[in-house]
Amino acid sequence: MKKKVAHICLSKGYGGLEIYSLHMHQMFLDAGYPSTHFCLEDSGLEKHLEKEGLSFHCFKKAKYFNPSVSLKLRKIIKEENIGSVFVHHLRDLWVLVPALIGMPEVQIVGFAQMWLRNVNKKDFLHTKLYQRMKHLISLTDLQQEALKQCLPLAEDRYVTIPNSVFMEKYSPKFRDESLRNSLGVKEGEKLIGVIGRLDPLKGQLELVEAFSQVQKNFPNTKLLIVGDETPHEPGYKDKITQKVKELNLEDSVILKGFQSNVNEWMASLDIFVMPSYEETFGIVLVEAMASGVPVISTKAGGVPEILNNGELGDLALPKDADSLAVSLNKYLENWDASLERANKARQVALERYDLNNVFRQVESLIN
Repeated sequence: MKKKVAHICLSKGYGGLEIYSLHMHQMFLDAGYPSTHFCLEDSGLEKHLEKEGLSFHCFKKAKYFNPSVSLKLRKIIKEENIGSVFVHHLRDLWVLVPALIGMPEVQIVGFAQMWLRNVNKKDFLHTKLYQRMKHLISLTDLQQEALKQCLPLAEDRYVTIPNSVFMEKYSPKFRDESLRNSLGVKEGEKLIGVIGRLDPLKGQLELVEAFSQVQKNFPNTKLLIVGDETPHEPGYKDKITQKVKELNLEDSVILKGFQSNVNEWMASLDIFVMPSYEETFGIVLVEAMASGVPVISTKAGGVPEILNNGELGDLALPKDADSLAVSLNKYLENWDASLERANKARQVALERYDLNNVFRQVESLIN
């Protein structure tokens, strides 16, 4: 019988990182591994684990070193005979590694979901934490090279495995004209969109500014912003709303909250933009590529590697509304070429980022 697998993600929010930990949990379960999750009480992840009927254990706040959380973790890992733990937020090593003292048989595999630079974690304590990992998964080769400069980990423990999506969920076939009609998008109009958490670092404000420039050349366009604010960090949505009013875009910019049927929203766009200041990976970008939607992102983090340095989608400068506007205008002016590029990006996404293919690579790390 396969040894039990656990996933730890002690995070309040519910974004790409947390969703991916849930997907991995389900994939291991489907592959015949008894599986469980460690999450925070009253978090978005807890709610979705419960909704999906998946096994989980909840903990109260666990900022870095927390002996009571470590003791509780140790007890569960022993009682449930857990053989491997996947760490989806490396901060959680502070409570996990102390829980496994004297238990070398339990494997730790980490996901490096954050981009690190100009940080030195090669001190004594971090060395003890990171050396306990069997492998650290980087999402791109670019990220791995950056991590090697910051972390105290032997080179042979790094492995690059990209994030992935359920490809069968993302396709042009999910384009929903009734959804577009409900947003007031008329025939012949182009719908530009961004889907993701509302946060200053995600760049939605700069996208609104860029859109105001684009509308001067292409009045038959609308901008859709899908997503909610980071829990317990209000204020950014108000800034976006205020900017929309300042630029007299109330009739052209549509704000929607969190949507569960992301595949339908994604396929209903004409152009997807990810204007983040920096993204380690950006799973929504792959979802857009798989949906056959032309994509624009910023030239920061691991994104250039995903877009083959601009071959599969345009790369604008981060924090730069003018640069985003240039990319949008180029796409709208050369629409046939934009669709050609999108078709090529879709084929690459299907081959490179399919969840089943990626899962096999992750599974091999504990066998």
